[in-house]
Amino acid sequence: MSPRNSIIFIEALTKKFGSLAAVDDISMAVKPGEIVGFVGPNGAGKTTTISMILGFISASSGSIRLFGDSVSLQNAHTHHMQMGYVAGDMSLLNNLTGQQYLTHMAALTRANSARQKELIEALDPVLGKKLKTLSRGNKQKIALIAALQHSPKLLVLDEPTSGLDPLMQEVFLHLIKNEANEGATIFMSSHILTEVTSICSRVLF
Repeated sequence: MSPRNSIIFIEALTKKFGSLAAVDDISMAVKPGEIVGFVGPNGAGKTTTISMILGFISASSGSIRLFGDSVSLQNAHTHHMQMGYVAGDMSLLNNLTGQQYLTHMAALTRANSARQKELIEALDPVLGKKLKTLSRGNKQKIALIAALQHSPKLLVLDEPTSGLDPLMQEVFLHLIKNEANEGATIFMSSHILTEVTSICSRVLF
């Protein structure tokens, strides 16, 4: 598959920290509309790869393209409006309430208020308290709503159900399937194999 026909296109990607190769010469392509699982043991380089896709850190060598365009530290922000990102250890603006945070993120991404309301009803987070006082599960629900509320073309998810109870994990998987049915592409890292195999059209190890 060529870069022009891929949402994510990675070629010979390597990231070294000193003598340690955290990511070693990987290549992959993710097509529009796919739900792709990204699987490996702890320390395999999944989060490092995702950080490079998002432009948070630079590669030592190799290349990444999103939506056909090269990714660098300088231009990564130009892709973020089309993306939603959630991590299992996501840092939020802890002095804001849940609703204030979602309103802030909605303004940045020009999110649809009706879509935000649908997601709040589905995930049922605590919104009236400051984020720093909330449980990990409630923070994760709010992070998921913030990532989904602008209906992004690409969702990049790194252990997205961390902290969610089994019922909310099922709600999340249902939401992700709906996003894919609406044309979104999902790239999801998870250590829960049953979760990956239940929704992913393809798995990368």
